[in-house]
Amino acid sequence: GTTPLPNVLNSDTGELVWDLSGAGQGFVTLDTARSKWAWGTIGTRVVNFGGGFTVAPGTTMAANLGGVALTALDGMNSMLTARKIILTAVRAQTNTGQNYYQYPSTVVAFPPPLNIQLTSKNEWGTAPSIVEGVPASVTLPFPPSNVRVWSLTTSGARVASLTVNNSGGKAQFNVDSTFTALQYEIEVDHAKL
Repeated sequence: GTTPLPNVLNSDTGELVWDLSGAGQGFVTLDTARSKWAWGTIGTRVVNFGGGFTVAPGTTMAANLGGVALTALDGMNSMLTARKIILTAVRAQTNTGQNYYQYPSTVVAFPPPLNIQLTSKNEWGTAPSIVEGVPASVTLPFPPSNVRVWSLTTSGARVASLTVNNSGGKAQFNVDSTFTALQYEIEVDHAKL
């Protein structure tokens, strides 16, 4: 006979976890010194990463599917010593004019429901792509006075400075659709630490 898979699969290093404990709610986390990612059915669950990094996604239109990633940008530093970190937060994506059908030809609205046979019947639409950002509360293990955050354009240019709050001595900030951004630059001043 076959042995059923466990509900939670861990990599040999423990850095990669695939959580299948909720029916139809698959969820993957990557938690390394330089990267902290969560994707799949993230919903509104709070994701506590190692080192004191926390992401609490909010509700969106895409059936709780999406991904958030924190990535250290400088050298081989860990997230705890990085001066620059990028937050990427994305959910639903479609192209302008793309159509969706429940196979073979029943029109469905965007975002399409989960667990159906889905096709676009070669009606892939055109640029630009339309992408939903993830509203989220992000907490970092640094004093708030040492952290600055900016929303970024798709080419990486700074747009708006975000407010960094004090959450029990840790830096905390919120991202949402008002920033019309999918990525955010986080700058940490370690000289003040």
